[in-house]
Amino acid sequence: MKHLFVFVTVLFSLLLFSSCNKDEDPSPQKTKLSHLPLKTGNYWVYEHFKIDNFGNEEKLTTIDSVVITRDTIINDMKYYVVEGNYIDKRFRILDILRDSSGYLVNDKGQIKFSEDNFSDILLVQNTTFGDSTYATVYYKMEKQDDPITVPAGTFNDILNYKGTAKFYGNNDPFYKDKNTYYAKDVGIILDTYYWISKAKKYKYERRLVRYHISD
Repeated sequence: MKHLFVFVTVLFSLLLFSSCNKDEDPSPQKTKLSHLPLKTGNYWVYEHFKIDNFGNEEKLTTIDSVVITRDTIINDMKYYVVEGNYIDKRFRILDILRDSSGYLVNDKGQIKFSEDNFSDILLVQNTTFGDSTYATVYYKMEKQDDPITVPAGTFNDILNYKGTAKFYGNNDPFYKDKNTYYAKDVGIILDTYYWISKAKKYKYERRLVRYHISD
């Protein structure tokens, strides 16, 4: 009888402990990555502008539409398929992305963004012509202190995925940086790019016009 009493007491204690732990379990956390909401149906629309090195700008007729069309499983990990047109009118897959604990990673293993790593070079890309490397672009994260205004509105809490180019030989254009500004809970609100043949005179900006983020 004594052994039975001890057994029942221990069993009751274990059940009580288990019940308390269950009540104290935190609710499931949302995905850590908040500067690019990855959900099917989210979309963004952009206009393009050409800017010379005196600050004069010209609005172009190019309109980009970008949408997360679906998700897919690659190597047992969930990715989101981003489709749209970028600069040209051809609608295609632009990237396949997943959230990896605050890093934005594509299906090739390239890091396209981080929310908290501001020290490491996240990606290195080479531009080549034939057997020669024309330029190398190094991507790092930077904090953007000031708000940014685009046609879609004024945004705060912005991080910049910045690519800085190193050019080889006698090629050293005026514009060397490629900036991609992400606003929290929105995505890319502004990015800059250049054509190497025109980079001594012009840079280009893609500005957010409207967007839809699913709940």
